[in-house]
Amino acid sequence: MASLEFVVKVGEQQLIQPEIPTPYETKYLSNIDDQAGLRNHIPFVNFYRGRARDRCDPVPIIRRALSRTLVHYYPLAGRIRNTEKGKLVVECTGEGVVFREADADVTIEQLQRQSCGLGLVPPFLRWDRLLVDDIWGCFLITDSPLLRMQVTRLACGGFVLAYTFNHCIPIAPIPSSHFFPHYEYDDSITNLKPGPMYSPSRFRRLAQASLFLPHEAVSTLKHRAAAAASFDAVAACLWRARARALCLSSRDPAYFLFPVDTHSSGTPRLPRGYYGAAVVFPCATTLTFDLCRKPLCYASSKIATTKQIALEDEYRALVVDFLEGKGGNVGFRGGEGVFVLSDQSRLRFADVDMGWGRAVYGGPGGRGLGRSLGWCHARMVAAVAAHRREDGVEGLLAIFSIPDEAMEAFKREVWGTIDGTSEEEVEVEKPFRSAL
Repeated sequence: MASLEFVVKVGEQQLIQPEIPTPYETKYLSNIDDQAGLRNHIPFVNFYRGRARDRCDPVPIIRRALSRTLVHYYPLAGRIRNTEKGKLVVECTGEGVVFREADADVTIEQLQRQSCGLGLVPPFLRWDRLLVDDIWGCFLITDSPLLRMQVTRLACGGFVLAYTFNHCIPIAPIPSSHFFPHYEYDDSITNLKPGPMYSPSRFRRLAQASLFLPHEAVSTLKHRAAAAASFDAVAACLWRARARALCLSSRDPAYFLFPVDTHSSGTPRLPRGYYGAAVVFPCATTLTFDLCRKPLCYASSKIATTKQIALEDEYRALVVDFLEGKGGNVGFRGGEGVFVLSDQSRLRFADVDMGWGRAVYGGPGGRGLGRSLGWCHARMVAAVAAHRREDGVEGLLAIFSIPDEAMEAFKREVWGTIDGTSEEEVEVEKPFRSAL
């Protein structure tokens, strides 16, 4: 199929401020949110069809709603500043967030036809024009708007709502007396600054793609992983498939990092109305030989055990204390042996209704996730999101980046695990199963 060509005319940048004056104050970032590995921007996008009853312009409606929302979430209208000791703070200045409007001579239906029945999935055509203010890696973290949004009208009456936001959000430090190893961090990584390892040109050596797993395939993976939870089974499959596709050395360790939201866990409990992130990145680890040669339940058990540890009451406090001990001068572990997967399957981005009904697609945006997290280009950063195909079949969409030469091998390994042709002969003990 020939690539679809279309033009996107983008308007000038505007600053949208809170509708009414908001408090001026300074909010300090905790060690979790101040760490170098999270100084990045995260892009998302929603595609909406036009309303049958009218051709209502979404731009003024969303622009006004954004201004009203900033009254309640006023830190987003501020700026992150560097302090003398290198700690980050949010200065609630009310300066505003970036907003653009645009017009594209293309329809939702034309965009969908490019996906061979999967529906709208990343990577998206002309993403560089659907969100012209998208930012690579860890650039423009301080003294810069925390949210950048663009609404692009489509020829069919639908529109695209794309946005990227700064990932630094506050949380308070908590003391603790216990210890867990933090394999997710690398003590040799210090003084992380934008440089060659974060450059867009290096990231673009990776190929980006989406892989749809119907619920039937997910059920099969859960069965092959000894009745593991859905995320644990799918993550184990992707982790192992990547290691095999990249032909990683069997003597090296393999690391699996995944964000865990601790809003409903951890001691003490977060206060009512808390709007920030409370996300930790636990790390499962094993030898690459064991990951590649043992049954799927081996990897899923590693992930389930690590997840349970991360949800223990004191784990979040331990992460805060660990980072405090390092003075914040430590980065996430990098290299080809590291795989990062974000579970977004329960966030239901597509269900966000702004008056135009359910989104045709809602979820991660851009040309892949690796560049948005600002981590080493050799690392694979992926996401799993809920998705509905054009024919109505529902399942999970894996959105990932991998070197182009390993793409087909990776897909073969995933489907081989599902149909049973990629399993191995090594037996392991009965795995631990997460209760989640």
